[in-house]
Amino acid sequence: RVLWHAASDATWFLDVGSATAASGSYQLSARDANAPDADPPGSVQTNRRLSPEEFQVGLRQSPTDEDWYAVDLAAGTAYAFAVFPIGMNDPVLRLRDAQGRLLATNDDAAADSLAAEIHYVSTGAQTVYLDVGAYNPSDVGAYADSAQAVAAVTLSTYAFGTASVSVVEGTLTSNATAASSSS
Repeated sequence: RVLWHAASDATWFLDVGSATAASGSYQLSARDANAPDADPPGSVQTNRRLSPEEFQVGLRQSPTDEDWYAVDLAAGTAYAFAVFPIGMNDPVLRLRDAQGRLLATNDDAAADSLAAEIHYVSTGAQTVYLDVGAYNPSDVGAYADSAQAVAAVTLSTYAFGTASVSVVEGTLTSNATAASSSS
């Protein structure tokens, strides 16, 4: 995929070719982030959905703009959610539940990266919301967000008197971290 934000209004051309001079078919699509209704509402009333394994480009249009994306999750699956800066400097990613309550937040996925990433294990089939904002409130511009199912896992909860422990069993992998547990 090519993610690009035009710095000015102009006619732009896309050249499609083959690195090996092979022939064949391809699919090409483009999306205008400034099109009507391209800006998702900043609440659980959003009309924008992000499917696992999908990648979308968004645009933070003002200092108060927060873009929310609904994501339907399967039970017992680990997910990696990410937002990458394209035109904005430092995006912040928040994960919210069906009522809009904050579940997790991330500013920088790593010390050398301004991308934000959240890992989450869905304990049941549910809809969550990705809330894209900025570290600096005046930061505006384009970003790319994604949702990726990274593994099917088993979540077991064991009760010990008044305390309980939840154990995730399976292997979780992503481009940022890798961890595993066994029973």
